[in-house]
Amino acid sequence: CESGSGEFSSAVNITVQNDGDGPILVSPVHPVTEGASVSLSCSLRTQKILSNVFFYHNDKLIENDPRGELKISAVSKSDEGFYKCQYSGRESAQSWMSVKVTVSAADSSSSPVWLIVGLVCGVSLIIILLLLLCRCRQSKCADKPPDVIYSNIELENFGNK
Repeated sequence: CESGSGEFSSAVNITVQNDGDGPILVSPVHPVTEGASVSLSCSLRTQKILSNVFFYHNDKLIENDPRGELKISAVSKSDEGFYKCQYSGRESAQSWMSVKVTVSAADSSSSPVWLIVGLVCGVSLIIILLLLLCRCRQSKCADKPPDVIYSNIELENFGNK
């Protein structure tokens, strides 16, 4: 079993068979990491190498392999599900293959950082613009047209001469 933090208990393979002559699907015990390769095989208790084996995923035929092996080079979440094999008209018990999707540490940690940086910059910019707007409205320049300001400055300078 697997804990919430991803730690595994010791692995135990349990195979329940109604008859000792049926095929056995050999599949991973632990969840397979997305992108990893996996190999499923079909064997008999008395014979390890089988030929002309049919493999099923969720009860749908996916491959007829003369070597008795199903190889998936890059596992994806869509590969998760029940698998079984068929040999000489007899089916193995179904086995669940779980696929674990991993998120890289860089992706998971950088997204919140950039979100916070963006929010802080955006809020700071809005505050600065509001302060400039308020300051402009409070100044005399905002109350008078530019030609009046210019003429007042000329009159003051003229009076001082």
